[in-house]
Amino acid sequence: MLNGLLLSIILACGEKTAEVETAKPAEAPVETVAAPVEEVVEEVAPEPEPKPEPNADFNTTITFSDGTTKSGHVMRVERSSDFYGMKEWLDKESKLTIFAESGSTAKDLMWTDLKSVSVAPKKGDISCVYESEWNPWLYVCTNKTTSSLIDAEGKKWGLDSKHKWRFIFDDESVVEFWIQNIRTLEQDSVEIELGMDDYENTDLYAKLREELSGLTYVKSISIQ
Repeated sequence: MLNGLLLSIILACGEKTAEVETAKPAEAPVETVAAPVEEVVEEVAPEPEPKPEPNADFNTTITFSDGTTKSGHVMRVERSSDFYGMKEWLDKESKLTIFAESGSTAKDLMWTDLKSVSVAPKKGDISCVYESEWNPWLYVCTNKTTSSLIDAEGKKWGLDSKHKWRFIFDDESVVEFWIQNIRTLEQDSVEIELGMDDYENTDLYAKLREELSGLTYVKSISIQ
């Protein structure tokens, strides 16, 4: 009987030990969150503007009305499609001629046919107009000139060339100029509307007249 009691005690102790060992819960796994990766955006350099195509080959010296000069090799000539140089520039050979006249003789001359061009404004001969095809209107003041040229053979001609010209040199510097009738111009800042008391901007006329009186213009051009 004593042996049976000891067996019962041993079995009871064994059962309690098993319960303690199975009571520990499993730990949940820890998630690792990666830091956000910043996207590196590479700056794309703008494409360089294409170099102007050569269409001329002559040396020139330009003298301005303030006494300064510019000399160099001209690699490109362009002429404005309008009188003011506000629209497109033309480079077709037939558009790059100067209409010259002497008495009853007239002819179209290329710049390489010339020796020199002279531009002399007529003092006080200034007129101002507005161009209503522009919106707002374009205001223009013009000083008429006495202009002439001497061709490569030494003959003097009058000329009719009211468009604006542009010389582009080897270093890509640009000179824009008129060889007949120099101008100042500016677009109005206000659009014309019905019911306005005064359509014309007299203040802008006055401003352009004043600018024209002090304008530095191309006085002469020699071609070598």
